[in-house]
Amino acid sequence: GVMGILKLYHLDPESFESSGFVDILYDMLRDPDASVVCNCIIVLNEVMQNSPNGGMAINRAIMLHLLNRIVEFNEFAKVQVLELVPRYIPANEE
Repeated sequence: GVMGILKLYHLDPESFESSGFVDILYDMLRDPDASVVCNCIIVLNEVMQNSPNGGMAINRAIMLHLLNRIVEFNEFAKVQVLELVPRYIPANEE
C-alpha cells in the first residue's frame, strides 16, 4: 500500500498533496510491521527530496523510535534508518 502512495505522487502530484499523504506516512512510521516502516522512510525521502532537509524531516521522537526498533528491521531497512542519523540535527544539546 505504501508504495502505491509513491506511484500516486509520480502520476498525480496535486492529488497527492491535497490528500495529506505526507502526514499519513509519518503516522505510519509507528506501524508494527517493520517492512511498512521501511517503505514509509523510502517514500517520504523520495517525495520530500526537494525540501530543505533533502528528504524526510527527522525530529528526536522519530529518530529514537526508529533506532529503538532497529533490531526488528532487515539489512536493507537498517541501512535506510542509519542513513537518517547524520541528517538528524538536535534542537539542543540534550
